[in-house]
Amino acid sequence: MKKLKFFAFALAASALAFTFTACNNDDDTPVPPPALPPGEVMEDPPELTAPEADYVTIAIHVNTTAACNGMSVVGQGSPAGWSPGQSLNYQFTRVEGKNNWYVITLPLPADPEHPIRPLGITEAGTTDWEFNASAMEILEGPGEIVGSGYHADRELQFINLEGGTVVLAAITAWHVEPCAPPVVLDPTTDWTVQIHGSTISGGDAWEQADATFTSTENGTFVFTFTDVTMNGDGLAFGVRIMLEGGRQIGWFSRGSDPELIITGDETNFGEAGGGNVSVLETRTYAAITITFEWDVAEQEVTSATIYFPAP
Repeated sequence: MKKLKFFAFALAASALAFTFTACNNDDDTPVPPPALPPGEVMEDPPELTAPEADYVTIAIHVNTTAACNGMSVVGQGSPAGWSPGQSLNYQFTRVEGKNNWYVITLPLPADPEHPIRPLGITEAGTTDWEFNASAMEILEGPGEIVGSGYHADRELQFINLEGGTVVLAAITAWHVEPCAPPVVLDPTTDWTVQIHGSTISGGDAWEQADATFTSTENGTFVFTFTDVTMNGDGLAFGVRIMLEGGRQIGWFSRGSDPELIITGDETNFGEAGGGNVSVLETRTYAAITITFEWDVAEQEVTSATIYFPAP
């Protein structure tokens, strides 16, 4: 296997300048240097061996203050699929002799449009959807970076990769920094509780209905949805907790952990596959309540129960 040297850099007296000779799939325009956070210096690129023809190697430069524990991968083009939990089985490793470069070699996606998305790993060794790159670019090698169909500005991912190649990239900003200091949350003021799913009446497939905080009862927190029509289309829905800026801290459905427990009008709900909840008959509910048990010390939900009044 030949060794690939990707780009050189020079340190000027007043600024750090990089010249990247690589290009993307579409043209031969040199890639400009990444916009690094203030005070961050770009580390020398590694020399990496090109993989076999049906694999691709991705190396990413990150700010290790923001991403202290590396990254994993999700996406239709990754072995983990769309599961953040499974992604922890497919983690980048720190390049030997480097502080800021992480590398992973993956099977080439069957379809070049199937994305591979890096997720930051927290200091505790966990990851979730909010730890997406919001600024990422390819420095060398073939491929393209695009946003997802849901959040194009903060869910950046690779497509159109080529087998037998090494791709160098840089992440310079995260939607939520995986190693940011923890923030103590108050469910009564910090949460937005939503129903998502194609069963919500009107609008796009994943239109949301928001709940309002109702009360605190015996250490639990109660939220109420009003006047929600659930369409009997047999498709999935779930409940999630969102913070300002789009950070998700909880997704609850059948099969989630913890599992969403349905009470009340139980006969109107079935299985949609994969443990998800489906609606069997279209009904409008004047008031739906959901109760969370919240572990203040661990900052996590330990149970979620949703009540649909019987018709």
